Amino acid sequence: MRPARLEVEGFTAFRQPTVVDFAGADLFALVGPTGAGKTSVIDALTFALYGTVPRLDDRRAVAPVISQNLNEARVRLDFTVDGEPYTAVRVVRATKAGATTKEARLERAGEVLAGTADELTAAVTDLLGLTFEHFTTCVSLPQGQFARFLHDKPRSRQDLLVRLLDLGLYERVASAARQRAALARQRAELVASQIEGLAGATPEARAAAAARVDELAALCDRLAAERPALENLVADADAREAQAAEVAVQIERLARLAAPAGVDELAAELAEADEARRRAAEHEDEAAAAVAEAEERLAALPARAALEATAADHRRRAERLAEAERGEAAQAAAAARLEEAVAAEEAATAARAARSAELERVRVELRARALVPELAVGEPCPVCGQEVSELPDAEHVPDLERAEQALAEAERAVAAAHRERAEAERHQVRVDEKLARVRDELAEVEARLDGGLDPDAVEEQLALVAEAEAGLAEARQAERDARRALLDAGRSHEALVEREREARRAFDAARDAVAALGAPAAERRDLAADWRALLEWAAGRRPELEAQLDEHRQAAERARTEAVTRLGELVAVCEEAGVEVPRPGAAGSGRAGGARGAGRAGAGGAGAGGVAAGGAGAGRAGAGGGSGGAVGLLAAWPGEAVAAARARAEEAVARIDAQLADAERLRADQRAATEEQQVAEALAGHLAANRFEKWLLDEAVHQLVGGASQILDGLSGGAYALAVDGRSGAFQVIDHTNASQARPARTLSGGETFLASLALALALADQVAGLATGGTARLEALFLDEGFGTLDAETLDVVAGALDELGAGGRMVGVVTHVRELADRLPVRFEVSKVGGSSSVERVEG
Repeated sequence: MRPARLEVEGFTAFRQPTVVDFAGADLFALVGPTGAGKTSVIDALTFALYGTVPRLDDRRAVAPVISQNLNEARVRLDFTVDGEPYTAVRVVRATKAGATTKEARLERAGEVLAGTADELTAAVTDLLGLTFEHFTTCVSLPQGQFARFLHDKPRSRQDLLVRLLDLGLYERVASAARQRAALARQRAELVASQIEGLAGATPEARAAAAARVDELAALCDRLAAERPALENLVADADAREAQAAEVAVQIERLARLAAPAGVDELAAELAEADEARRRAAEHEDEAAAAVAEAEERLAALPARAALEATAADHRRRAERLAEAERGEAAQAAAAARLEEAVAAEEAATAARAARSAELERVRVELRARALVPELAVGEPCPVCGQEVSELPDAEHVPDLERAEQALAEAERAVAAAHRERAEAERHQVRVDEKLARVRDELAEVEARLDGGLDPDAVEEQLALVAEAEAGLAEARQAERDARRALLDAGRSHEALVEREREARRAFDAARDAVAALGAPAAERRDLAADWRALLEWAAGRRPELEAQLDEHRQAAERARTEAVTRLGELVAVCEEAGVEVPRPGAAGSGRAGGARGAGRAGAGGAGAGGVAAGGAGAGRAGAGGGSGGAVGLLAAWPGEAVAAARARAEEAVARIDAQLADAERLRADQRAATEEQQVAEALAGHLAANRFEKWLLDEAVHQLVGGASQILDGLSGGAYALAVDGRSGAFQVIDHTNASQARPARTLSGGETFLASLALALALADQVAGLATGGTARLEALFLDEGFGTLDAETLDVVAGALDELGAGGRMVGVVTHVRELADRLPVRFEVSKVGGSSSVERVEG
């Protein structure tokens, strides 16, 4: 991460909008007096990324970053990662309970990558590969925590190195290897169980299945040869049965012929309904004539609307006359009120003028009395220049406050009088306008009534109109009643006509149903006579049809008995071959046949396979079986069962072949899964945390200590080097000034601790890119805020040289310092100053 531009407003010491431009600043210093806001610049940069700063006691609390007496703090950081630009923005707003940072976002080239405070922190952590604690350990080293990495427990230091160097990659690889081993083991076990399920697939089982296929194929050939003869017998029986069924239907149709009830009375009812319709039409004509007469009588009278309008105008004129009288009285009262208001306003104005003159007189007198102390008898007056012969009396002093109050009261009285006059004028205008409207409406009404009827004449005409309207309404009601009666009579007549049509259609349908049997033609003059002729013919035709029915049923029975015998023989052969076939139905079921052993004897039940005749006289022909026919016999045909058995046998052969192939493939899969499991388990064991990762961490720490020791050697003038305790893993200091004795790093003095911590920070920043396996941590900048004031001039020169080398390597390095000598040596300085309660930053080159 490399900052490019920082904008802050309302953030700690920076109350006003402030911009820090880091462009081209590879090595810089933040300088200024104590409390000016140098550390706040680094805090703002850290806050923009992680939403907190190291100096907060509670890192979840954000209210302390808002400048005092302000309600909002804004921070925007433009930065790059591997040369790609990003922008992080956070806005902190004060609330009753503290503060909130709901407005936060991370952008890249206009694309919003995070839209909330938590999303921004998580995105920055993933982008930089550093948590807040890691960032403030190896990138931004805040006051008071500069030596944290030096004094950290070995476990905490290892967590940071694992994150920086992406050594978690090996744990992820080991975890993936363990998962793959488990999956391979499960797959091998599953394949073994599948192989056990195929134990029955053997060459012997396949040979037996093939022999069964050959046996069933021969049986299929025999059934195919026998099928045509059986079908011919069934077809002959079906034909005879169909003929019997047709004759039975004809007998049934004859039996159903019957004249509907009421045919004889229908003609008389139709004549009576026609007479009733004629009388209703005459009554309807009489009612229509009465309506016309009532309408003529009403048309001769004036229109009701005009009469009602005239009556309304008479009422309106009386109302407007009363309103005009009241308006004239109100007009006189309004004029009197206005006159009184004008007089009161004039009196108040005169009183105000008097109070104003009195106030001016008092003021003049007070100014004159102010000169009394300067007067002396015999001396010239400073106003008129004449010699003062006697001093004025100073006992009576005019009351200026009373005079001012009197004038104020007079002013209020004038204002009140003015308001009363204005209100009186407005009231008079409203009264005049209303009276004018009333007079105009009265003139309009009187113009409309001029030359018209008086009120009594209007009421008389309205009574006549009401009487005529009532007569017309009564006539119209009578007309509607007559029309309704005519409609009822017409519907009754039409219903009888429709009954006659339906009866004729029923006769035609009955005759058409038996026309093919030679039914006589109808004369179509008398419906009852036509029915009698048709019924007499049907009674003579039925005996002939019943004789034909008996002949057809006997022939069908003979053909079906022979077919059932042949079918029973074939079924027995199939059952001996082990094929289960459907049996023909029992007697009375509508299907031919009989059970096993009885199927060869004949049909089940009297008249088996016959079609029920139904109706009167049909019972003499035979028993009531079902439709039977080819469906009954062929439903028991064993060919399909044998073909299905043959198909199953062939499927069994194919299934055994497939199982043999599957078993061979599964054994190969089992070998591959077992081999994969062994390889994955070996890899997981090698990459365990206490093996490969520990070796890598130890190597990284030793490289880091080696680099830090070289830097510390230069910073301390060869006095110190760093080492790692082999037992505890803590940092040690090799004291070359004391026989190269090793001692814990915590025994160093404050200045020595700073040098050792700076050496570790510089080594970590310089070597982490080379140590990291994946380059996930982006340590492109380093910010130091600690301890330069404790260094002597020689050591300070060494530190400055180390910083120059680190900056020349392409990494941004920034220091917060009070030491002017160090700041002046760096190519860029950011001068931080505080003016008028707000800090500002000025960039200085060279």
